[in-house]
Amino acid sequence: MATVYVYSPFSGTIWGKDQYCNGDPHVVVWNLGGGLPIDIGNVSEGTIIRFAASSQVKSIRTKRAPVCRSQTGDWNQGVVVEMFAQYNAQCYIGTVSYGHVRNWVSDGVYNTRNKMLGVLPHDCNCGCSDGIHIHMQCGGGTRTGLNQCAGKYVSGGSTWIYKWSYYGWC
Repeated sequence: MATVYVYSPFSGTIWGKDQYCNGDPHVVVWNLGGGLPIDIGNVSEGTIIRFAASSQVKSIRTKRAPVCRSQTGDWNQGVVVEMFAQYNAQCYIGTVSYGHVRNWVSDGVYNTRNKMLGVLPHDCNCGCSDGIHIHMQCGGGTRTGLNQCAGKYVSGGSTWIYKWSYYGWC
């Protein structure tokens, strides 16, 4: 059995998980079969958002989707990434959504495990944190064990945020 990792999309600080540090619940806005939301911030507008996964991922499918609800009830556009263990989107592994994305990647299938998804816009009006950040959720995976309320620093492309157990066959 292999373990598939998805890494932080950029270097920054983890801001929240199931609940905010004051105890309020973190709203799950994209139902991917578990949610497991996490926010990463302390970055600037225009920061590049990059999908990065371990070598077992051979292809991805991207699609723009309404991922994060604003305080006004509108939805911020985001990108959903489905991962596959074979080329051309064959042998599904799991899904990660990225909320608060501007200049997003085109919908499609890419034979890669590393892809620019877009850039961060100015501060969103979502109520999930105070500043520019990415909102991530997963489907079918497990979230990092870092203590999110402690403001832990994560490195883009090397600190894992979500993982999946994968048996290597379809």
